[in-house]
Amino acid sequence: MIRPASILEQMLFATVRIETTLASGVQTFGTGFFYNHELDNGNKLQLIVTNRHVVKGAVKGSLSLHVADTDEQAKPSGRSIPVNLDHFEQLWFNHPGPTVDLSVMLLTDAVNAVEGTGRIYLRSFPKDLIPSQAQLDDLDAVEDVIMMGYPIGLWDSAHNLPIIRRGITASHPAIDFCDRSEYL
Repeated sequence: MIRPASILEQMLFATVRIETTLASGVQTFGTGFFYNHELDNGNKLQLIVTNRHVVKGAVKGSLSLHVADTDEQAKPSGRSIPVNLDHFEQLWFNHPGPTVDLSVMLLTDAVNAVEGTGRIYLRSFPKDLIPSQAQLDDLDAVEDVIMMGYPIGLWDSAHNLPIIRRGITASHPAIDFCDRSEYL
């Protein structure tokens, strides 16, 4: 297994594959990412962030987490473990805006489910990777975009890794797409 050095290699371990089962028995797939949220008192909450629609209606969910190398915690072991959780939708906190498609879960909820199975290996996005308003204002009409995730269930199942795609913005980032505070 690689020792993630570059930011792009580390991003491979900042994502998590989410598999859900709806009450109807239908299985769905999505992408989450790990994020460190700093509280006013300086403490940090480790969160999993995904889209609200990924977890909506999910009665069961499974997260595929990487296990750290037992000899060297600074790298992944190449093994992963599924974390199976019941009442999956209830573990998530939705954004208070009903049209904002974001939801978060405390990472401890997932880690507690696998306690005793070894240390989990992951990389979290820190707040300083979120662009400032000045950086957002400086974006051009066409910007390069890199996507890492598990679209429609695609992934490297042998190594529990996301697929990577490159693209460009499809609308100007400074203009609200369809009068919503978003862009494509």
